[in-house]
Amino acid sequence: MFLKRNDLNTDDIKNYVTHPGGIKVIESYIKSLEINPSYLDNTKSVLRKYGNMSSATVIYVLEHFISNGFKDGSGLMTSLGPGFSSEMVLLNIQSN
Repeated sequence: MFLKRNDLNTDDIKNYVTHPGGIKVIESYIKSLEINPSYLDNTKSVLRKYGNMSSATVIYVLEHFISNGFKDGSGLMTSLGPGFSSEMVLLNIQSN
């Protein structure tokens, strides 16, 4: 719904900067977005290294992208909060 409202679909997204709430959360992202599991490699790496440190963990995933490189194009940054809250932001990534 969020992507559709912005005239995008998952094929348009080149970078997924997602909160690693746990392996079930990561699996749910993959299933619901119907994306290649490799798109969440940075997310999985942060989960292995730091665990789930609440919604702010997405900043660590963002740091991994900054260190390892983005693909040019659109990005989707998502985070989950207590109870059930969800935050999303679209990123436009262009290399210099």
